[in-house]
Amino acid sequence: MPFLEHVAARLGEGHRVLLTPPGEAGPLGGGAALFGRLRAETRRMERLLAAVAEFAPEAAVSCASAVAARISFGLGVRHLSFCEGPSRRLRTVAPLLQKMLVPSVVPAGAFSRYGIDAGDIVRYGGVPDAFARWPEAPPSGGAVVVEEGGMPEVIGPLRDEFPRVVTADRNGGVPGDALLFVGHGRMVARAALAGVPTISYGRRPDAIQRYLARSRLVAHRTGLRDILRSARRMAGSSNAGRAGDVISRMEDPCDTLLDVIVGG
Repeated sequence: MPFLEHVAARLGEGHRVLLTPPGEAGPLGGGAALFGRLRAETRRMERLLAAVAEFAPEAAVSCASAVAARISFGLGVRHLSFCEGPSRRLRTVAPLLQKMLVPSVVPAGAFSRYGIDAGDIVRYGGVPDAFARWPEAPPSGGAVVVEEGGMPEVIGPLRDEFPRVVTADRNGGVPGDALLFVGHGRMVARAALAGVPTISYGRRPDAIQRYLARSRLVAHRTGLRDILRSARRMAGSSNAGRAGDVISRMEDPCDTLLDVIVGG
């Protein structure tokens, strides 16, 4: 995960670090597919357990990983986790954490129902995507970029309006030469903080998207007509200067993490 690569690099300046590969299980199907995913995840956990036990860490750091939570708990290792907002996986992860690190723009009360004490929630003034080491995206050729998996009712009309519309890989970066980015998930923050004019669509923007909207880096729209109207107005502009100003006022989450590690 690109953000954890940044964390590992910072921690590596004064600590031994074991960075494990990503592989958290996604949504599970049924029947043979369910069994296969379960078996693969079990084997992965066994390999990770052996590697972590041999490394003998003083602390584990994750982004709300259920696998990290189970292994850390089983080995008696302190587990510190970054979390950007409420998620179903926190029902199994949060009760096993020693500290949860969350952006200050996310209400602390959003996590109260997951079984973690308010005193174990540590807030910091930044957004992880501003510090993540995303792979450089290939040039878009001046296209409108739409988040992979975007709804057809958005993509089709955009293609009627603009000569070039492409989709972006959710695991990659956002091309800096994009005319516009249109998305509904995690890539919204990534694009906005890269200075690309950004529209988020959907009915429930998360706390980070609302913060970016207040910072005038994201325009949240719900109806197709409003999306297209804003796209015509925003395409080809630049938010690079504003994004740089917003990031310059942020706190690197690793600074908070290091304080937690040293403070116990």
